[in-house]
Amino acid sequence: MKKLILFIFIIGFSMGLIVSSSINIINNRTIDKQNITKNKTEKTKIEMPKKIETPKNTISKENKKEEFITIVIQNGYTSEKVADILLDNGLIQHKQDFLTLLKSLNLSSKIRVGEKSIKKGISMLEIINIITS
Repeated sequence: MKKLILFIFIIGFSMGLIVSSSINIINNRTIDKQNITKNKTEKTKIEMPKKIETPKNTISKENKKEEFITIVIQNGYTSEKVADILLDNGLIQHKQDFLTLLKSLNLSSKIRVGEKSIKKGISMLEIINIITS
């Protein structure tokens, strides 16, 4: 008896899924047809942006120059102290973001002592790679 009830329940559930899927497919097709006819009747005008030209003389050679900052990491510096140095030199923008990333990579204790030359504007991951290798 229990098997019969279970069988009837499964059949009923399956039929319900088939019917609801069929209704959904039919409904989507009618909506798509309405959108297609609506798009055909509406005409939109697209304006292309005007080309902005900059004089070639305005680009300075200073922008092309890469700026490197040299920091010194001494024995006993914590990751927070290193983050402060990086923040003070403008290599990172947010100390806490840097510390969180360093901790999530399990590299807080892997910072190497020494003089590091870091290019300004590189990502925090690149900075972490430099100070841990």
